[in-house]
Formats: sequence, structure tokens, C-alpha cells
Amino acid sequence: MGFERAHIGGVVRLMVVVKPTGAVDSISVIGGNPVLVETTTRAVKKWKYAPADDESTVQVNVDFNPDH
Repeated sequence: MGFERAHIGGVVRLMVVVKPTGAVDSISVIGGNPVLVETTTRAVKKWKYAPADDESTVQVNVDFNPDH
């Protein structure tokens, strides 16, 4: 059953540490429904950012809206 069918919604908030290579180094959960946090964290770990000179930390907010 997908999240849409279960009518689970909300915002998952994460702090993501990105290595200079653009790979995600670590993720800290700020808040959100635990069911959505697990799925979001798995997806964000696969993200690639543009390479940079230094490590960076970004806040990521993912909005799950079961009505759309």
C-alpha cells in the first residue's frame, strides 16, 4: 500500500551533511512521521549534489501530500 492510499502526509525535515565530492555523508532527522522518515532518508542517501570545495550542511524538507 502506498502512502497516498494510507492517507499518510506531512513534512519530513532532515539535516544533510554533504561531502565535497557531492555525496551525502550523513543525515540527521529533525522531525516528521516515522513511516515517512525512513523512506525519505533512504531516498536522500542516494542524492548527489554538485561538487564543492568544502563539506556543507543543508536542511531538506520533503512534503508528502496524499491528496495530490
